Parts: sequence; C-alpha cells; structure tokens
Amino acid sequence: MRYPWVDVLNSLQHVTKPGLELLTLEPDAGAIRRVHISGVADQPKDVFDLMAALQSDPSWSSVELVSQTRNDDTGLPQVNGSIIPGLPTASRRSVSFSLIAEWGRP
Repeated sequence: MRYPWVDVLNSLQHVTKPGLELLTLEPDAGAIRRVHISGVADQPKDVFDLMAALQSDPSWSSVELVSQTRNDDTGLPQVNGSIIPGLPTASRRSVSFSLIAEWGRP
C-alpha cells in the first residue's frame, strides 16, 4: 500500500497518447519499484512511442517490451496468422502488448 500509485498513474496518463489503452498495471513481487504494464494499441508504432516516452521521462527507467501480439480483425490475439484461444482482448485495437518498467522516483 506504500507504493506511489498516484504518481505512477499520473505519469502514465501523461505519456499515454491516443491509439493506446492501458489495461493492467501491477507491481512485481520480486522488485520494489518494477511494474508490469499491459494494454492494447492501434499499431505497433504506438507501443514503441509509449516506450520512448517512458524512457525519456526521468520517473521511469529500464523500460522493456515483454510481448507484443497482433490481433485479428475481430480483436482476438493471433501468432503467425493463427488465433490464440482463451486470450480475448478488451478492445478492437490491433496489437496487445506487455511491458516491464522501473519507477525511479522515491
């Protein structure tokens, strides 16, 4: 409960641009200031723009893309053209992604 959630959420809101939806944000049990961020985007470029924005923000460090999956026209995740069963998305956006980042501010 001592995690600086208000600051983290304000920072994420500042760097999240149209074309992106952040769906989950959870702390990493193994590292005090590391958070897992997942979401959906209109294009892969939107994910890389988010990563660049986080890396240029002094509040964040060690931004790493964990996964990126292209969704089909129905919003279902797919890999190599095959739909991945059991992994629905909350949006019709074309890319699902997951990042890990370190919150650097005290």
